Amino acid sequence: MVIFEQRMAAFEERLARLEEAVTALAEAQRHFEERLARLEESQQRTEKRLSSLEKHVGGITHTIGYALENAAYRALPRLLQQDYGIQVLEALRRETLRLPDGTVVEVNILGKIKHGDTVKTLVGESKSQLSRRHIRRFLRSLRRLREKFGEIFPLMVAHAAAEPDLKEHARAHGVAVYFSYEFNEPILL
Repeated sequence: MVIFEQRMAAFEERLARLEEAVTALAEAQRHFEERLARLEESQQRTEKRLSSLEKHVGGITHTIGYALENAAYRALPRLLQQDYGIQVLEALRRETLRLPDGTVVEVNILGKIKHGDTVKTLVGESKSQLSRRHIRRFLRSLRRLREKFGEIFPLMVAHAAAEPDLKEHARAHGVAVYFSYEFNEPILL
């Protein structure tokens, strides 16, 4: 009987330690869940702030793009005449269009031009920092725009080049490129 009582006492001691461990685990779990709930709330606040920041950055990006386009509208008639003998026939503008397939697209620079004896549509895209990828995408977008306008004179304007030799690369694909620093008439000393 003594052995049984000793074993029972040892068992009860282990059981008490297990109960303490389970209680400690339950308490730790409760703390963990509270911290997790606070973390989830913090994450939601962070996501809201990030969303707000994305809207602000998007607005700034649009402002930079519109400023670049607005400067291009003023400078391009002179530059196109000077470099290509092109006469701009109407005020250049940005326009949102519906294509024949129903797709809606925004064209950054649009207007009628006379190139030699041919009237064409000037279609331009503006990028803050131009890359080969932008040129490839622009060339793909022109395919659909040709359905609407027929003959197109493609043009891209940018503040800077992300890669070397972009102007030459674009011209090799039939796209004229101007950088914003070219918009001002040169100052001769």
